[in-house]
Amino acid sequence: MIQNTFKINYNTRHDLSSPQQTEGPQKSPVDIITDNREPKSPEIIRNACKLFSVLSKQDALHLFIRAKDGLYSNKDSPGLNNLTRKQYYTRLRNLVDVGLIKKDGDSYTHTTFGSLIYQNYLAMMLHGVKNLKHIQMIDALKETQTLSNDDVTNMMNVVLK
Repeated sequence: MIQNTFKINYNTRHDLSSPQQTEGPQKSPVDIITDNREPKSPEIIRNACKLFSVLSKQDALHLFIRAKDGLYSNKDSPGLNNLTRKQYYTRLRNLVDVGLIKKDGDSYTHTTFGSLIYQNYLAMMLHGVKNLKHIQMIDALKETQTLSNDDVTNMMNVVLK
């Protein structure tokens, strides 16, 4: 089977608009992004940086989390979120621009991409931050090498439930 993939040599410039044909099993976009052996295109890296940049702002992260269940927006919304009108709409526009949320009538909701990011990464990260002291204790116990790997795994499963 022939598939379209990008062959990238980071030392030279390439036209990414014309993919090269290669032989091999077809990979899904998720497989390509998560495969550490697959070279990442500069465009993927640039888009990931934009995503991290938007979510690194506390206000935008808060709005993104609230949009999970639908973030109703009206003239009082900026003040209710302790933001100026400009800050509020700038953060929403940034979240829309990177594809995490969409406007749906009078509210903002997660896009499919936003739901994937929230469920697979953000929720896990927030849970980890919430349990950081327990995770640090597990790391300390691992360093002492007094527990078996199975015991450490069981302890992590209990802490991360």
